[in-house]
Amino acid sequence: MQRYLSKINHKKIFDYLIQLLIVFAGVYAAFLLDDVKTQQRNQRKRIQIYQSLLKQAEQDSIEMSEAFSMLDSVVITPYLTAHEKGLMPTLKPIFLGSASYSTRTWEAILATGGLDVLDLKLIEDMEAYYLQVHNLIDRMKKMEMLCIQQLLPNFNKEKIEFYDLKTKKLNEKYKWYMQSLELIQEISKALLEENDKLLRSLRSQLK
Repeated sequence: MQRYLSKINHKKIFDYLIQLLIVFAGVYAAFLLDDVKTQQRNQRKRIQIYQSLLKQAEQDSIEMSEAFSMLDSVVITPYLTAHEKGLMPTLKPIFLGSASYSTRTWEAILATGGLDVLDLKLIEDMEAYYLQVHNLIDRMKKMEMLCIQQLLPNFNKEKIEFYDLKTKKLNEKYKWYMQSLELIQEISKALLEENDKLLRSLRSQLK
């Protein structure tokens, strides 16, 4: 009788272990399925973000190339070239107007979980890229302010106002003009290179 009861108890324990194993397997399978679905959602979100960033970067490339090309050909290169030749070219004012750059799309991406699905290197590259954009705009705004404050009120004055006629170098008061042109040209070229690198990186993620 004792043996019989012992067999029954063993059978119950065995049945219980089987049921427990089935439950565990079901929970684990559900967990795996949920993880797969999460990965799929993250992948779709990642692709959408890359597409959005690529669209913005392509638009930036077109607009910046056009703006920098015009500024360089009309103001920067003609002035720097003439100055190198020992001439005393006219100081043309630069106006930024209402030009600005919005990073709302990027901020929205980060605020809605972009940090969780994007590669850390890409996030760092994007932050560095946007920082350069704002650095350029800030530099141009500072030059615009100097043009308004110092250049425009004296715009119609003789060369002696702007240059040392013996050395043909800019007077101390206006040295900021050439320094600003050189800096804007340097930042602009670096920014276009960063934009090109960003485009290649985003396109490679979408292949």
